[in-house]
Amino acid sequence: MGIKERKNHESGFNLINKNCILLCSIWTILIATFYAFAIQNQKRLTIKFAEIEALADYNKDLAYRRWSSMHGGTYAPVTERTRPNPYLEDIIERDIVTPSGKALTLINPAYMTRQVHELAEEQYGIKGHITSLNPIRPENGPLPFEVKALEAFEKGESEYLSVDDTGQGKYLRFMRPMITENSCLKCHGKQGYKEGDIRGGISVSIPLSRYKPIEKTTIKAITIVYTTVCILGLAALNIIFFTRGKHQQIQKIAEGKLRFQAKLLDAVEQSIVATDLNGKIVYCNPYSEKIYGWKRSEVIGHEMMRLMIPDAYMDEGLKDHVRVLEGESWSREVFVKNQSGKIFPALVSASPVYNEKGEITGGIAISIDLTEKKKLEAQLQQTQKMEGIGILAGGIAHDFNNILAPIILHSQIAMDDIAPDNPLQASMKEIYRAAIRARELVRQILTFARKGQDSRIVLRASLAVKEAVKFLRSTIPATIEINFEMNTNNDAILANPTHINQIVMNLCANAAYAMKENGGIITVTLDNGDEKDGDRPGCDLPPGQYLRLSVIDTGPGIPPDIIDRIFEPYFTTKGPGEGTGLGLAIIHGIVKSYEGGIAVETSPDAGTTFFIYLPLANEKAVMVEDNKTEVKKGKERVLFVDDEEAAITAMKKILARLGYTATTSNSSRDALKIFKDNPAGFDLIITDMTMPGITGLQLVKEVRAIRLDIPVILCTGYSDQIDDEKAQMAGVNEFMIKPVSMFDIASAIRRVLEKDKLQVDI
Repeated sequence: MGIKERKNHESGFNLINKNCILLCSIWTILIATFYAFAIQNQKRLTIKFAEIEALADYNKDLAYRRWSSMHGGTYAPVTERTRPNPYLEDIIERDIVTPSGKALTLINPAYMTRQVHELAEEQYGIKGHITSLNPIRPENGPLPFEVKALEAFEKGESEYLSVDDTGQGKYLRFMRPMITENSCLKCHGKQGYKEGDIRGGISVSIPLSRYKPIEKTTIKAITIVYTTVCILGLAALNIIFFTRGKHQQIQKIAEGKLRFQAKLLDAVEQSIVATDLNGKIVYCNPYSEKIYGWKRSEVIGHEMMRLMIPDAYMDEGLKDHVRVLEGESWSREVFVKNQSGKIFPALVSASPVYNEKGEITGGIAISIDLTEKKKLEAQLQQTQKMEGIGILAGGIAHDFNNILAPIILHSQIAMDDIAPDNPLQASMKEIYRAAIRARELVRQILTFARKGQDSRIVLRASLAVKEAVKFLRSTIPATIEINFEMNTNNDAILANPTHINQIVMNLCANAAYAMKENGGIITVTLDNGDEKDGDRPGCDLPPGQYLRLSVIDTGPGIPPDIIDRIFEPYFTTKGPGEGTGLGLAIIHGIVKSYEGGIAVETSPDAGTTFFIYLPLANEKAVMVEDNKTEVKKGKERVLFVDDEEAAITAMKKILARLGYTATTSNSSRDALKIFKDNPAGFDLIITDMTMPGITGLQLVKEVRAIRLDIPVILCTGYSDQIDDEKAQMAGVNEFMIKPVSMFDIASAIRRVLEKDKLQVDI
């Protein structure tokens, strides 16, 4: 090569380098610009999501405040937290007393809104505030940002929005004005407000920290995608420039860049698949093998659509492929499949690939497996739902147990009064059994919702199964026949009778639902298994003896595409309002807590069989029901305290039948006065926990200050503030969960009094 040719070569090489550097810089700036825009957009979306939540909270606050205003407020029991509003003293009926003696006070809309805001902040971290530049209650005065908002409202603004750092993190501040309505003049007319005036506002403060995990995850994904696209673009530019040269040196540089690109793509922990114009795979990186299960040698030259797109999404996938061939790039969540046919969610970004002439030669798709992300989201949703169930269960358990208490006690009284051969005796037994089942059901709900402990006894499973089948015969459609077969004499297990009832009821209810249109037969059997049990999935049981409960139906069977999901919480094929998706999940949890197994066999149009395996007990089984147990009696003097009149009536009769002299009181303060007047006149105090005035624990403290040796039994329908351990630490002799039977209370009284007598004798 001559000097002139060498100079021309070097000049051409330098020109290509300069052009390449220029375009790479432009590409990098463009990617960086779009990346910065995407990041800023994501942060704006975070603020927008918080704004939407704040607006929803504001509208909810305004709706229930308006409802309260329309009805002139509402009455609530007077508590330490809910005291009479001193700013409503001019309202004659601010404080009222119900016929049962319960003190109520009027809660005006502002008072109600403030309490709801306090509760929301305690439970969810969302701060709400109702305020005004001229508040009736000084404590409702505006915060600094609220002053700005209220002043802006006075100037005609309709909304205030800001992001503030409160020292506890960043909060979205949202506020809108409150317009005086006719129903508001009852309290605010005396301030000079007229209908239509702006008299204040409601603010909502949303902690942005709750959105940060999602924002961080999205920004990470955006960063990975844009970095990859940037690298691919830079590599592509290098390929274009360095392959255009005619000289070997330029070709070698281009080849070096290509090798670097390949190594770079191979190192990326995302699936990268490139296709030609016909959609056939020409390249995939090693990470694709991890996501999709195919080896690179198995997919090169094959159509990506048929290998990685589920049949149900094929039409949509073809449209996306056409979009890329037309020069359009896109990024969204889609469903893909792996080599085994399993469908899973993925974030896919697809773009066209151009040659040096600017012609589209194919496409490239970058995939991120979202399976774990979706699992975490589902777990978070499930946790929130379980928290909601726990709150609901705890809220209703106390009242429901108080309702059951007199039903159980009065039914026992009636059974004692009615002759054994009287037809009413059977009806009363059914009432008693139903109440006991309801009591156990409440305990089971609390166990499931709060992960509490359950009580188990050695029992004959056939008794609980027969009772459940008997009940089901009267509830399922007449077109469905249900039978029970007992094929073993060895059915003693350590279990909670309610659990067995729940397993049978849920499985049979599901079977009946599957056969509701055409009818069929449900067969429930009990035996000790067969040689096929070890081969059934889910029956990897440790060596031992087991009771097998089988529920067999002649329905249409379970579709194979959902069989792997039937035990997932909240998964259901039923329509809205027909099921919660918790039945099989609860059964699975119960069986696993017993160290048992659960299996299912199904086939289309041939029915379904569920197999439940529970370890056999070595001890002698007891009867599930023990209503005829002899009760212990006494002659001592008992002070019984409960704010429920029904409970007092029932317990007074029970104590009289047991031989005790009972003094009752529906007020803990009155009971304390009765005891103060005659401390030596009582041998035992039985008190409820949750009562107006002073609680059961406070009553125990007061009476022990008067007489240290007085025995006390503390009862509660349900309270998350007291349990057996806390009761013992407070000096309670016996702690009982209502409702209780005659036998329960009789046994508890004798245990406490005889133990106390023994200690005195010693």
